[in-house]
Amino acid sequence: MEEMKHDVLVDAKGLACPMPIVRTKKAMKDIEPGSVVQIQATDKGSTADVKAWAQKAGHDYIGTAEEGDTLKHYLRAARDREEEAPSFPHVIDNEGLQTAIQNSEPMTILDVREKNEHEEFHIPGLNQFR
Repeated sequence: MEEMKHDVLVDAKGLACPMPIVRTKKAMKDIEPGSVVQIQATDKGSTADVKAWAQKAGHDYIGTAEEGDTLKHYLRAARDREEEAPSFPHVIDNEGLQTAIQNSEPMTILDVREKNEHEEFHIPGLNQFR
C-alpha cells in the first residue's frame, strides 16, 4: 500500500503496546467522521492492535504501508452512529446462579480466573478441570 492523503497524523514511533492505541484513541475524539488518520508506529505488533481496535471502535481500517522501520496505519473515523451494546443471551445474576446450583440444573461454568484467585474464593461443590 502506498502512502495516502490523511487529515490527522498520530506519531506513535518508539512506543510499545498499548501506547499507539492510546494515542490514536485520544486523537480520534476530536476529529470529524470520515476523516482519515495516519498512525506512524515502529512496534511490529501495532498492525494487529490497530486493526482490532478499529473494528471494535467502529472505525474503518484502510491498511498499512511500511516505510523503512516505520509502519503507517490508515483509519477512517467512524460516521456518526449509535453503538449497539452486545447482547448476551445466557446471562444470569448471582441469585439465579445460586438457585440453579441448588436445583442441580445442568450447566457449564467456565472459570477463567488465575489459580490464586480460585483458591481465594470459588463455588463450593463444583468440579474443577485444570
